[in-house]
Amino acid sequence: MSGVIRFRRTTFAADAVRLTTVRAIVFIEEQDCPFDEEFDGLDDAAIQILGEIDGEPVACGRIRRLEPGLAKLERLAVRRGQRGLGHGRSLLRTMIGIARAEGATRLTLNAQMHALGFYEAEGFVAEGAVFDEVGIPHRKMNRAAGPPTETTP
Repeated sequence: MSGVIRFRRTTFAADAVRLTTVRAIVFIEEQDCPFDEEFDGLDDAAIQILGEIDGEPVACGRIRRLEPGLAKLERLAVRRGQRGLGHGRSLLRTMIGIARAEGATRLTLNAQMHALGFYEAEGFVAEGAVFDEVGIPHRKMNRAAGPPTETTP
């Protein structure tokens, strides 16, 4: 894969195999998340974002509306061979833009502890205590749904 990553909004029904491939590799295989917790029945109601390079699925995420004005960014994943190239930042910024366009004024997410700095660089602020989610320490993070923070990739 040598092309440019392209993100697109999709649905789980339209791209289940591609989305499931990325999430299964990253969350189930690499992070040992249980299948039934990763695929929690909430995908059909969520906005799905898929990142592809030369037609190969390499990144994804989903956006769920929790209440009016509040969107939750979830399941952000980039396959191992594509990490460190700015794709995660591009995915997050794409998701922020879509959530904002859908009417979100506030964003929330549950960040794995090792990724706190990544999200802080995009304006998210950690809140509350560390908690366990599928055996991995996380913290809740929030931010306004304004434009992404302009940082160096």
